[in-house]
Amino acid sequence: MNQKLAGCLLLTLAVCGLPVALLAQERHPEQAPSQSPAVNSPKAALVAAPRLPQVRLGLRVFLDTREFQRYKWIGTARPLPGEVNFFGFVDLDTHRGELVGWPDRYFTELRAWRKIRWNVGPAVEFNKGTGRGGVLRTGILWDLPMRWVDPGMVVSLKVYPLETDGDGGQVSWSYRVPLPARLTIEGWLDLNVVRGRLVTVTETLLRAPLWKRLDFVAEYRHNGSLPRQRTGVAVGVELGLWK
Repeated sequence: MNQKLAGCLLLTLAVCGLPVALLAQERHPEQAPSQSPAVNSPKAALVAAPRLPQVRLGLRVFLDTREFQRYKWIGTARPLPGEVNFFGFVDLDTHRGELVGWPDRYFTELRAWRKIRWNVGPAVEFNKGTGRGGVLRTGILWDLPMRWVDPGMVVSLKVYPLETDGDGGQVSWSYRVPLPARLTIEGWLDLNVVRGRLVTVTETLLRAPLWKRLDFVAEYRHNGSLPRQRTGVAVGVELGLWK
């Protein structure tokens, strides 16, 4: 592993792993020494109780029109200690032409950010996939105020001018829009500068609840970095494992 990739991994673990470790410590605190009855009173315990983050973990299983299957693990935790937010996913794809098989390709994204003021703050993101070196991006993330349109609507803008591969940068939009009949549309659009040219990668997902924690999902995909079969449509289900 080269020094640049090792540095990416270390910085990513420092940004993303430390808040998770602190969260685990909060959930399983060591036994504190006995204190005065006033400190151990229910009122004092209520005041001192830490705010636990909202953690979600889900698994999506897709069949793609380009004849492969995708298993997508996706999770969020917000806010972690220090008001840090975390998002991550891992895509596991089977070989092209195999709708059912063992995954032989992967892509992962880990992101941590903290809002400072006006819903804007620093962000750091790590990406790595099959046949690709790890890339660490740093910049800012802005959650646009959209509650005046709909309380459940979310639109975010990421701007990453700095990358450890020293090539280009990235501007990215992500969104979630509630629709009638309990439907939801969500997705993202990445605009990447690669060797002086603009490469677009996007996914748009439609979600419909089926039963309790099980949802039907349909997704449009386009990856401009692929040499062929850049566009496809996938259908599947998502299981909410922890939310």
